[in-house]
Formats: sequence, structure tokens, C-alpha cells
Amino acid sequence: MKLASIQKAFINVLCNKTKEETLLPCLHDDMASCFKERVDIYRVNVKATLLKTLKSTFPVCLRLVGDAFFVGMASEFINGAPPTSPSLNDFGEAFPEFINQFDPAKAVRYLSEVAQLEWLWHVVYYGPDTTVSDFSELSSLTQKEQTKLMFLLPASCAFIHSAYPISKIWWANQDDRREDEMIDLDDESGEDLIIWRTIDDIYIDCLSQDELMFLKCLYDNKQPTVPADKQPFASAIEQLAGIIDIESLISRSVERGWIARYEISADQ
Repeated sequence: MKLASIQKAFINVLCNKTKEETLLPCLHDDMASCFKERVDIYRVNVKATLLKTLKSTFPVCLRLVGDAFFVGMASEFINGAPPTSPSLNDFGEAFPEFINQFDPAKAVRYLSEVAQLEWLWHVVYYGPDTTVSDFSELSSLTQKEQTKLMFLLPASCAFIHSAYPISKIWWANQDDRREDEMIDLDDESGEDLIIWRTIDDIYIDCLSQDELMFLKCLYDNKQPTVPADKQPFASAIEQLAGIIDIESLISRSVERGWIARYEISADQ
């Protein structure tokens, strides 16, 4: 067998997809007798590493359900969805949906959405940096340049909607949490959140419907030759004109950091 085939076979054995016997033809005779015991050592170490990774990525979920429950739930997830990427930073994307389908976790009805918030926080944390523009220079743009203006969201940002007050739940379970406050878990008003990162820190903000509409328009408005995070501002304005107060939203978005940069699009 080629090395790549042996490695793949070994991974399948570690993940209990195939029996240890499938690798016996690759072993020296003096290793075959103790191979299962050696594989078990690898299995224990791999599982311990993956459990540690999930605990690190989903600390609020761990805190909400306790170590014993979390380990049992995470172990079920690991058994059914082993890593597919060589980077442990990529492991856990499917965990929130697993929690949503995991019957014992349904008693904590907001758990999967808290997990989704934690995963997005993790993704934003490891996302690319953003260089912030000097917005005072906007006043010097010509009229032609203004028509080609593009406002950019931070390179690392994400949106999430939840029927539950997940931002309050998340904050209440931080070591540096704000003052204790009552959280109404029966409040069905829901939350729309943006998670974004600067060079120094990660932020989570609740958005009004106008703020969400404005930022999502910048984020989602697809143009054939423009990346999704570089949307022509004029196009967004055209869609939202007369619906929301654009001027105040621009000011607030720049102040909060939801808009991080601007560019002037090149002539097509």
C-alpha cells in the first residue's frame, strides 16, 4: 500500500470506520500481536484532544450543561463526525446543529443557538485582520468618486438571528461579565446580532431592524465583479432609499466599527 493509503486506512481505524485487521498486512509480524492495544492508545489521545478542542471553542455551552453532560454529548458528536480538516480550528462547525438534534439537550432549548454564536465568535477570532480607513478623508471625494464609493464591513464579521436572548446568556457566562441581570428566557422578541473583530478585540452587538437591513444590504448585495464584502454603497442606497435613515446609519455604523473601510471602485 502507498503511504497515503496507509494513512487513510489508519484514520478510518482510529474513527472505528474499519477494523484493525485491515492494517495487519502493513505491519511487521512482531507488531501485529499488540497492534489493537497501540491503536487504542491513539484513540484515547485523539478523543482527548478533540474534547479539549470542543471545550475551548464552546465554553459557554460547557458552563451551561456541566462537564459530564458536555463530555457525553461531545463524545457522541466526535464518534459521528470526526475531523475532516488538518486544522483543529476547523473542527466543531457542525456541533451546533448536532446539539439541535441531540434529544437529551432539548431541555436546554437555547443551547444550540448559543453554540452557533460561539462558533461564529471562533470563526471571527481566527478570521483575517482589517485595516481601518480614515473616514475624515470622505469629505474630499469628488462627486464622481462618491458614485463609486464602496463601504466595507470588517473582513472578519458574521450575523446571527436567534429567538432567544443569546447575547445576554453569553455575557452572563463570561469571567468578566457585566453586573448580574435577570434574563427572561421566555422573551420571544428575538435578537439580531453582528459579531466582528478589530485588531485588538471581538465585539457582539444587538442590531435594530434598520441597522440589520442596512448592514446586510452591504454584505449580501451581489455584484458580478465585486466580492461579497465589498459592495457598492450607491447600489445599497438605491435599494434602501426612502425606507430607512441612511445618513444616521452610516454615522452610527462607522462609529461602532460595523463599517471598517471604504474604497473607490475602479472603472469597469
